[in-house]
Amino acid sequence: MYEKIKDFKDITNFKSDAYFRINSCGKQNHRGDGYPVLRSHGRVDCHILYITKGECTITDGDREIPLAAGRLKIYKPHEKQQYKFNPPFTQSYWIHFTGIGAEEILKQLNLWIKSIYDVGIDENIIHIFDELIRETTLKEYQYQTICEGKLIELLGYIS
Repeated sequence: MYEKIKDFKDITNFKSDAYFRINSCGKQNHRGDGYPVLRSHGRVDCHILYITKGECTITDGDREIPLAAGRLKIYKPHEKQQYKFNPPFTQSYWIHFTGIGAEEILKQLNLWIKSIYDVGIDENIIHIFDELIRETTLKEYQYQTICEGKLIELLGYIS
């Protein structure tokens, strides 16, 4: 089981009145101690966690679920998030998104009921994540609109 950890504090945890909005996204390389994350009350937005190398362990109630490379987890708003990146090395991509249309889009793509997906190491998914990271970092003209389109494309590949 997990060692006692404090709730993770997020500065990008907010709702939006827009139809679809990305709050944050990124790529992380984890080495060493497992890097535990706990959000007892989840976040107000949706969260996709995609493992591309190594393994992550998710806690769901009393169960520990391995999330190996090629698998991803979609967290819904306010869903408890507890996971750790397993040593010796894990690479993950993540995105947080919100908006009044987020739930509708996930339902249309049949991504609302189930939460763990085995998509493999998909170069299309990785490429879109990399583009999203680039756009949200540079923040050039109309980047949010570009990102919303890329996020819908990403969700399409996942579904």
